Amino acid sequence: MKTVLFLDDDPYWSQNYRESLQKEFTVVYKSTADGAIAELSTNKDGIDGLIIDVMMDTPDSVDTTETEDGLMTGIWILEKIKSTITERKLAVVVLTNRQKKLVVDAVQQLEYPKGQVVVYTKAEMSAKQLPSLILKKLSK
Repeated sequence: MKTVLFLDDDPYWSQNYRESLQKEFTVVYKSTADGAIAELSTNKDGIDGLIIDVMMDTPDSVDTTETEDGLMTGIWILEKIKSTITERKLAVVVLTNRQKKLVVDAVQQLEYPKGQVVVYTKAEMSAKQLPSLILKKLSK
């Protein structure tokens, strides 16, 4: 069974997504940037995909201007772990409540390989749809 790392600081919102994903995947849930970064560094081969929220608390060790006061923490994380994601060829799904174009533009500036990172608003990606999207991304 494939394993996905699910990063979102809102356990209530993410519960439906995680329950839906658990039907098809082993789900490792983290609610902080530091927790997700640590998981990726210690779990070298066990993570196949990453689902990440954009708006989260800024890690204590980071100046809030780097994450736009938490509005772009997910993008900051993707920048910090880019080499890990590209080397392992992890499939990445970014979920956000922010304006999609703003997030897509921020992801494009990180210059990930084409198609490795996809962005969806939480309004357009239901919990029921997410597992099939991840399966499709992981099969590439």
